[in-house]
Amino acid sequence: RLSSDAVSSLTVNASTTRYHKNIAENPGHLFERQADGSNAEKRISNFTIPQTLRVVWSPDSTKAIIFYNLNNEIRKILVDYTETTPKTNFLPDTVSAIAFSPDSKSMVFINDLENTRNIFTANSSFGGQRKILDNNVPNLEISWPTQSLIALKTKSSYATLGFLYSISANGTGFSKVAESLGLDAIWNKNGSGLIYTNSDLDLFFLDTKTGVNKSLGLKTIAEKCIFSKTKINIVYCAIPKIINDANFPDEWWQGKIAFEDNIIAIDTDTLDLVLFAETQSDAANPVLLDDDSYLL
Repeated sequence: RLSSDAVSSLTVNASTTRYHKNIAENPGHLFERQADGSNAEKRISNFTIPQTLRVVWSPDSTKAIIFYNLNNEIRKILVDYTETTPKTNFLPDTVSAIAFSPDSKSMVFINDLENTRNIFTANSSFGGQRKILDNNVPNLEISWPTQSLIALKTKSSYATLGFLYSISANGTGFSKVAESLGLDAIWNKNGSGLIYTNSDLDLFFLDTKTGVNKSLGLKTIAEKCIFSKTKINIVYCAIPKIINDANFPDEWWQGKIAFEDNIIAIDTDTLDLVLFAETQSDAANPVLLDDDSYLL
């Protein structure tokens, strides 16, 4: 165990993990520790952000977009941790979703106005903004899997058909990638494929180049998975040992259902499985070191 306190973020840089603590003694303070737990944790910033709700890290672990609660309103702040005293930039309240590019030099965000929810890119300091897509679909989730590919997904629910779309970083080539009830999806590192799950928690692999769609024969929720950093065909997933009847994924996200997971590696080509660990944890949003040596 790397920390016994509640944390609100997790990222890795080389062999080091960084995390924001979310407790009364350390409200939003940033800590650092070796991923193998070989040293004691160290507080590297005491910049205070109370009631942190969500953190979006840049892939190089130097910048974080922090969503936090202030007087029952969700605010967003961009924090640059490259300096001893972090640089900060408050983002507009209209920013509803945001993600960094894989090289950490750019970001993509949704500007949620009364009648439009258009999508823009900007540099990593939120300057140089450029619209890449006219949009009015509400509550889209946004990610930037590869340098040239941006992904947009509708909110997932067992009762609603969900859609996943892709668009190039320059705003061309908008297309539908997948659809399903309860759709949740995670991309591999070069954008050639993704895994997704549905409201029955069935796990599938979709080859976006050939269109081949195959069942992996397991049940989970896609955000419990992460693709290998070293092998394009390997994905690590937390697989629930027991799954009772419920409205998935909604009731899991609402905290009404909890799992105990096994950590399994799956070869999307051969469907071979390797059991790495049995846990008592309900794992979500795993993070891998660049050499796959540790999963957090």
